[in-house]
Amino acid sequence: MSKVELKYEDLEDHLKEQIEFLNTSCDLFDDGKFAEAKRIATIIRVLFHDTRHSKSLLGQLGRKSDSFYSTNLPLASESLSTYSGLTIGYYGDADPLFWPY
Repeated sequence: MSKVELKYEDLEDHLKEQIEFLNTSCDLFDDGKFAEAKRIATIIRVLFHDTRHSKSLLGQLGRKSDSFYSTNLPLASESLSTYSGLTIGYYGDADPLFWPY
């Protein structure tokens, strides 16, 4: 299969579309549609994941080194427990549940 070269403007359009997908999936997740977490993970992979055979959308745009807003909790270096800086966990009678901050 041959590679298809896209113009920078086309890549920017794809980025805007992925951000719209992400916003929609986050809204649906917040409304209780927890399966949207899989779709959110896929969008993040499209945006950031590079391999030998494929390059992320942000990588193609030269924007992986841009500044991003982080909502994770700082890592406490003295803590011996598992770090969970991006999620809140609930461990009740059923299977554990996790929510983003």
